[in-house]
Amino acid sequence: MTPTTDTEPQPPPRFPRRFGPRYVLLKELGRGGMGRVFMALTGQAGVERVCALKILRSFQTARHAEEMTQRFLDEAKVVTKLSHENLVYVFDFGVQDRQGYLAMEYVQGKTFTEAWNRCAIKHTGFPTGVAIYLIGELVAALGYAHRLEGMNLVHRDISPSNLMLTYTGGIKLIDFGLAQWNDKVAQTAAGTNWGKVSYMSPEQYQGKPVDHRSDLFSAGIILWELLTGRQLFPANQSRQPNHKIPPPSTLNDALSPKLDEVLGKALAWSPTDRFATGEEMSAALFAEMPRDGGGKLAAAAFLTQLFDAEMRAELAEQRELIQRAAGLGDQVPPLEATDSAVTEADPLIGKVLGDRYHVRRRIGEGAMGRVYEGHHTGIGKRVAIKIPRRVERRKRELARRFQREALAPSQIGHPNVVDVTDCGTTEDGDFFFVMEFVDGVDLEALVKRDGPMATERTLLVAVQVCRALEAAHRAGIIHRDLKPSNVMLVRASDEQGDLVKVLDFGVAKFLRDEAGPNLTVPDAAVGTPRFMAPEQIGGGGVVDFRADIYAVGGLLYFMLSGGHCPIEGSNVQDLWQRKLTEDPTPLRNYRSDLPDELDALIMQCLARDAARRPGSADDLKKLLLTALEEARTISSTLAGLRMPSATALVPEPSLHDGSLWWKTIAVVTATAVVSWIAVRPFFVHRPARPHAAVTQARATAPPPAANTAADNAGNTARRPK
Repeated sequence: MTPTTDTEPQPPPRFPRRFGPRYVLLKELGRGGMGRVFMALTGQAGVERVCALKILRSFQTARHAEEMTQRFLDEAKVVTKLSHENLVYVFDFGVQDRQGYLAMEYVQGKTFTEAWNRCAIKHTGFPTGVAIYLIGELVAALGYAHRLEGMNLVHRDISPSNLMLTYTGGIKLIDFGLAQWNDKVAQTAAGTNWGKVSYMSPEQYQGKPVDHRSDLFSAGIILWELLTGRQLFPANQSRQPNHKIPPPSTLNDALSPKLDEVLGKALAWSPTDRFATGEEMSAALFAEMPRDGGGKLAAAAFLTQLFDAEMRAELAEQRELIQRAAGLGDQVPPLEATDSAVTEADPLIGKVLGDRYHVRRRIGEGAMGRVYEGHHTGIGKRVAIKIPRRVERRKRELARRFQREALAPSQIGHPNVVDVTDCGTTEDGDFFFVMEFVDGVDLEALVKRDGPMATERTLLVAVQVCRALEAAHRAGIIHRDLKPSNVMLVRASDEQGDLVKVLDFGVAKFLRDEAGPNLTVPDAAVGTPRFMAPEQIGGGGVVDFRADIYAVGGLLYFMLSGGHCPIEGSNVQDLWQRKLTEDPTPLRNYRSDLPDELDALIMQCLARDAARRPGSADDLKKLLLTALEEARTISSTLAGLRMPSATALVPEPSLHDGSLWWKTIAVVTATAVVSWIAVRPFFVHRPARPHAAVTQARATAPPPAANTAADNAGNTARRPK
């Protein structure tokens, strides 16, 4: 082959890139909900040090930007106060070109999750002494953090993925992004689930207030799993109250009864029965340390045994990256903000996926994936393409759930559910799926922009949501995360009104799953806290179709109140506790013009006891249609009886004629009396009571799991006229 001269300009290398005057980014290490983490260099030439740099990403809406910026500032406030050998050390914090950043020590090692997975591959387990040593060091660090003066700090996310094992045999606790303390500004209320279900304490799992003993329980779970080689609370199983935890010696006969006692106290169901401090738990663990096979040197040797090749490769790569950065001198290009907000342009934009889908721009981002606008290169049709976030690619279970999200709409097959038309894999082997492109606005954005919605429009939207749920429930699928941002409105024309599209079946529950066990996490922590039903919070409650009915009640409340939720809380735990013990705030506090029957129906949907709600989406749809007809009757009556003005009734010259004057008064009075009689039933206040159809539906509704085809026979794709 004849060599050719490449005269086309080449794009600059992705790395190294400069960030501000003090940092050079060497490579990306990972992405999280708030930002991206890079390996970076800082310091003058010849005395550089490698560090990790966390840079805040930007957000598509001002509200999200403000909320996440405050979360970032909150995290910076706490981590810059921490100084302990088992906590990642943060040495710099600031803002560069309107991007917040945290600079911290670079930890060479692996997470507990990576070590656990490697143990499974090598068919080996953690040595008892190593496991006790590492968790003993962890709880000692927690004891230090819990004692910070005036903070009442609780980490709330002690889990294997947040624990780094260093190649030198140490342990580092990372990521205080979900921590709570006294003066925290941004509260973890609505949106995503906080913490990992398999490692939550019972009180956190059930949405109750937590303190430092919750972190110690989570650490106890990790030690129990290291000692037994089993998972204590698998993510696909609900946890029952006062669940009896087997002593680890029943699964590993090499363990002593004394160690059973220590774990029994650490994993006590009531916080008052646990260790009072991290130092107390640490001392109890180290008292049971084997005479040999424990300590830092043993931990380092064990990690070398697991990751010897990776250790050498990572050190060689680090040296190469440092040399590459040094070789560029002052020519290191700066990091420029783009629409991805934190770093270089999105590498997917401009690519063609599956030989037919051209990626044009990114239009959204959620907990599991990013959504892009694209078009089919053959027919030019606009499409939406969803691809998992990079952080999710290494999680097999969540990748399978992502594929299940693509499967749900095809199983449902309804015009009010966004249709999935194709799927495939990227060049990097990541699964993607293609959806119809919905050019509209979601309910959350609409209400925040325009305020409370008109009653008739609200009911038309809710009826279509119910039709989508009818089809989903008939297919054995419970959505479980119905919220305003997952309901899109497409305005076809003023005459036709809104077309509703229900999105995002990423955490749906499949009752008829032929592909294997359900991949969704337990009912207690699935969904968005502000809109999830009380039975989804925890305590082993059974979640069925009526959880979606509760969410529809929340949507109705949100639309009519102008963006308020039935129950609010200062944080997730407070919100969950209120949902379990309190009734919703009366909707009339925000909207006084609603018919009593509609107000009662919404409160019926939001009942804490699922048995009190309408029994199916079909039942609720029929009740909403009745309310819609009543609202239209009121609207037409008021329009027909609108009072004419005095000047329209009486010409100006006739006002001086006595007989015409009294005739005019008589006409006006008679019209007013007739108008009042006609509309009085709609405005006279009556005590709130369920509509007759609500009472009948409640009395006759079958258990949701036993719905028959007859229950859903009323489904139709047409809008009410």
